[in-house]
Amino acid sequence: MLMLAACAASSEEASPTPAISPSALAPNVSLEEVEDLFGSNLEYPEPEVQELLLAIGMERTSTGSRFREERIGVPYIVYDTPGAWVSRYRTGDKSVDTLVNMALVMMISKFKSESTYRVGVDLLRKAAEKGYWPASAFTAGKYLRQAAEIGDKVGNNRFRDESIESKRMLLLGKLAMEHLNRCAEAGFAPCQYRIGFWLANSADKPTEGVEVLRHAIKSTLQDNRYQGYVDESFFHAVQVIYDLGESAGLSHAMREQYRGLLEGYSKGSQQSLNM
Repeated sequence: MLMLAACAASSEEASPTPAISPSALAPNVSLEEVEDLFGSNLEYPEPEVQELLLAIGMERTSTGSRFREERIGVPYIVYDTPGAWVSRYRTGDKSVDTLVNMALVMMISKFKSESTYRVGVDLLRKAAEKGYWPASAFTAGKYLRQAAEIGDKVGNNRFRDESIESKRMLLLGKLAMEHLNRCAEAGFAPCQYRIGFWLANSADKPTEGVEVLRHAIKSTLQDNRYQGYVDESFFHAVQVIYDLGESAGLSHAMREQYRGLLEGYSKGSQQSLNM
């Protein structure tokens, strides 16, 4: 089931300045120490890694975090040293912080390679299976990209309902939606956008897509950490809501209000919708 209610609840509970408990505070490490391990990979990460780091930071400062006591993130990797995390993993420690930190070392350290990146992807999948929603957000994106690659290679005009490619795409789509629901339920706007666009483009659920996109926009406006990360999705969502909003029961005035958000958002202002 799509997490429409969960998206709404998460957005309404969000805060522009999330509370940080003492246990959520990371150790102090120097910029030199970080650069010695990660080089410039943190300054110019790949888009999916950039989103993963954003999700990790947001989960870390969430008041409802299930993993608050875990030592997840770059500061812990640097402070404890990568060797310590490798040792924990090799001795059988499969806790979420070990899986995620090992994944980050494999994917964004200056010693990364294509093979280590693939290892990191698999470690994040395992972390997602343990309920860590930032890993679910990353894993969902991976499944969606794989499905798109299959579609690009084969082409819709050559698909048959029972073809291996068609079945593979359906499976990847199902897995992606399962992971998207988890991170959308946590209030992560990028996942809400993906679900919303997916439904809005469907033949039978465009109205549901509009509702999910409305929640995604609220999530975005209620936390300024999203600016610079979801701008393209935000602008596209506003256009979709304006185009499909009438069939979803939105008045012309409400649709115009959404369009009015574009100028304010582009200026970096915080706005709210009276809904």
